[in-house]
Amino acid sequence: MREQESIAPTQESKAARDLLLAHFPKYEWTEKELESEAFFLTSSWLIAGDLVEAIDKKNVQERLDKIERLTNELWKEYHALPLKIRSDRIDLWRRLMRIKYDLTGKTPFVSSSKLFQSPYEFAMPRKKGLLSTMRERVDDFFSMHQTQRDAEFSNKVRLCEIAVELWLKFERKKAPLKASQGTRYHNFIADLIDFSGKQWSVDRTMNAYRVFHKNDDRGM
Repeated sequence: MREQESIAPTQESKAARDLLLAHFPKYEWTEKELESEAFFLTSSWLIAGDLVEAIDKKNVQERLDKIERLTNELWKEYHALPLKIRSDRIDLWRRLMRIKYDLTGKTPFVSSSKLFQSPYEFAMPRKKGLLSTMRERVDDFFSMHQTQRDAEFSNKVRLCEIAVELWLKFERKKAPLKASQGTRYHNFIADLIDFSGKQWSVDRTMNAYRVFHKNDDRGM
């Protein structure tokens, strides 16, 4: 079996290679390991803030409320059409009913008398809608307010998470998360910020990570 070809270096991976060698000079690098780490240490990966479990909860809740209003409005507007226009569109009616049912958990126009309920309505008892499930899921994430969002909070957290992982891997000890200016870790964060093309404050970047992980021992 032919040995796997090495990853072709790019200008960015060469810069990443230099960064790793500069900050972890005592680590016994193999050429293959250095090549692999440098290849995957990219500026876009460093600041992939969408991977951080932080959301603007107020914004998300407002969007979920809007989806529910639009769902109800869609159902209402459809039934405001003249009956002759929609009378031969039973399949569409069922699809709209299913959308409303799945999202809100409510079946429209179910009579209290079983005599007037259709077989389709019988098959759709009241349930917990997907919107309720999504609202509950919001609580699983860090609540990021608009100011943090504007300041690229998630991207800063992401960069520090990678820094913490690299420091543990190549220094074999936990990162000093309150490192002062001029220390090795502080300089490491500064170079990662520069490598990612940002002009963030090192201290504010590290603080974003500490705020995110407050009362949480991940990476601490």
